[in-house]
Amino acid sequence: MTGPNTIILEPMDVHHIAQILNIENRSFSTPWSAMSFRNEVFNPDGIAFVAVPGQARNENGFEANTTKEILTRSETGPAKAILGYICAECRFGEGHILNVAVHPAHRRRRLARFMLRAVLEEMRKRGCYTVYLEVRVSNTAAVRLYEEAGFRQTGRRKLYYVRPFEDAVLMQLEMKD
Repeated sequence: MTGPNTIILEPMDVHHIAQILNIENRSFSTPWSAMSFRNEVFNPDGIAFVAVPGQARNENGFEANTTKEILTRSETGPAKAILGYICAECRFGEGHILNVAVHPAHRRRRLARFMLRAVLEEMRKRGCYTVYLEVRVSNTAAVRLYEEAGFRQTGRRKLYYVRPFEDAVLMQLEMKD
């Protein structure tokens, strides 16, 4: 059973987009637009979750205690404040992690790891056998997170990112049964 300080994941919905954009704009130099997130909400191959404190809105919410980690927060704040989000897709047996961010006030608490594990589990259920992603070369914390989750570096995309121009590290995970 979840308590009032438990972090759970809910399916992303259009009513989340305003809060998501606040986090997105604080996290990235080239942020996604509201339309990009709206497209992910309605993407039939998409997997998009928001992390929020408290009880799940419906039976589709992932509870933190479905993994070995229980994430708690020490701050007080408004109920249903979005703490982070993740967008991915699974198509033809291949998954792609598209966007992951955590509100600056909630970073370094294993929330990104929790969201990633939930998405990987959903991809596994949908029959994905390989998962790909791109990450900035300078984002060593994210590279470490993905490596700890089993991803391996497979290459680089030159000047993939702008503002500032930077290479992307290509990473891949082979899903196990």
